[in-house]
Amino acid sequence: MQILATLARSRGNLALAAASLLAALALCELTARLMDSVPVWSAQNFARHQPSFLSFVPAAEFDPVLGWRQKANLGPELFSRAGLVTGEYGARMNAREIRPLPQGAILAVGDSFTAGSDVAEHETYPAQLETLLGRPVINAGVGGYGTDQMILAAHKLVPILDPRLLVVGILDDDINRAGYKVYGGARKPWFTVSAGKLVPHNDPVPPPSRPIDREPHWLGHSYLALWTATRLGHAHLVRYRTPLYILAENDPVAVTCAMLSDLRRFTEARRLPVLIVMLYAGHDRTPTMDKNKEKARPAGVEACASDLGLAVVDLWDTLVALAAHDFATYRSLYFRHGSDYGHMTRAGNRLVAEQIANWVRTAEHGPAVAHR
Repeated sequence: MQILATLARSRGNLALAAASLLAALALCELTARLMDSVPVWSAQNFARHQPSFLSFVPAAEFDPVLGWRQKANLGPELFSRAGLVTGEYGARMNAREIRPLPQGAILAVGDSFTAGSDVAEHETYPAQLETLLGRPVINAGVGGYGTDQMILAAHKLVPILDPRLLVVGILDDDINRAGYKVYGGARKPWFTVSAGKLVPHNDPVPPPSRPIDREPHWLGHSYLALWTATRLGHAHLVRYRTPLYILAENDPVAVTCAMLSDLRRFTEARRLPVLIVMLYAGHDRTPTMDKNKEKARPAGVEACASDLGLAVVDLWDTLVALAAHDFATYRSLYFRHGSDYGHMTRAGNRLVAEQIANWVRTAEHGPAVAHR
């Protein structure tokens, strides 16, 4: 009997605790709604009306061709730490002031490694390349871009800016991104290859106001859940059931190679030299990695770029040699987040800029690049 009485008390305590928790959550739900002037008794799914994640990234905006782009003419007051100053077409400035984009410059396209995430304007590799060569360099890198998006950006910007040299900075993971139709919660253009030709999809890219999944997550009925997740930077967990990353039905290496082939024809018609720069994320195992196995996709893209007659600067051997002989210096090329490697530091960007500058100085068409 005593055991039964104890069980009854335990169940009563659990029921009381559950009731207290529900009451507390209900009070918090009421408070959140009152704070934001949301109807108290509404049973709507608030997630249905939430904007795309792009609305929570101050420097990003929707682009129907590229998926997203950096906003143009952002002043230095927007970000207090490293800063992000952009000019025309969202190009990142090489100093903390907005300047007109020059004609006949070197144009660099790429992802966040090219844009220079986590470093100041003058510390990006395009900015340091400008200093090394003493000629203007335009930084058109955009965070999150895959090879497909950066090549599309080149097609858009080259006729406008008439550059002397086009630099395409391809991080190893950028090739993988060409294999996604949704990346980081945002739709992007994607391609397949049929009979050797590119077939575009998401053309144009659907706007963020159109839900990826028409059925929002059931948690969206709680304004408190949405309010909390948004402020923690994880609103996607409440808004829709669709994953943040959705694979496309394609071969990202084949797509990248086909896009490079189109880029070669496009630039040859304009007598514009192209340099492909292969970049790599940091890793403790870099000295012992087998490139052909663990970096098969970058190796495949480099091979097809060379077959197309495009110049390639591959940092792999330089990084491996440095990691093998001076690992401390190698690690200093990247920001660290615990045991993970992040973007390149000022020193890492300097290394990239030096590699590109050496190629420009020694390439057969170097004089043409400098004096076109």
